[in-house]
Amino acid sequence: MSKADMIRRARSAFREVLEAMEQPKSQLLQRDPAIKGLVENIVRRVEEARKPENWPVEEYPDEFAKYHPQDRYLWSWLLYHAAFVSDDLASILCILRGMGCELVEHPEYGYAIRPIIGGKGFESMERYNYVKEPLNALTGDLLPLLKQLRDEVRRGKVIPASEYRQGRLGER
Repeated sequence: MSKADMIRRARSAFREVLEAMEQPKSQLLQRDPAIKGLVENIVRRVEEARKPENWPVEEYPDEFAKYHPQDRYLWSWLLYHAAFVSDDLASILCILRGMGCELVEHPEYGYAIRPIIGGKGFESMERYNYVKEPLNALTGDLLPLLKQLRDEVRRGKVIPASEYRQGRLGER
């Protein structure tokens, strides 16, 4: 079943349940009184998830921004959104960035994570491959985020307008 089909079916079912809950002697709820309890559980869980103290984001600092500030807003966006997908994904990305990675535009994936070897970055490609190994199991979560990041950048929703500075021709 496609995501669109599931959403359509869920809307239809929730609409029917909500209408039934507004009627004093609903046939649907009399046939299956557990439906009301399931709805109450969903409402409680959503309300609990709305509380900031229950958000998955603890803190994923961009420790490498001082050495490679060009893509700091890209990493901020990626780390923030990754935390809502998976704590593991956000943690691994945070470690990779902190040890020396940059985000570069990629025609197929939106953005790609590229290690910086030497200097303040990874000491070797082997070390990078070792550190990124756990990320391989999470590519299904990461790839949609990288594409979404590209789309958001193109819409102008990642890099704040205050960071753009108009200069003069020939000025660096």
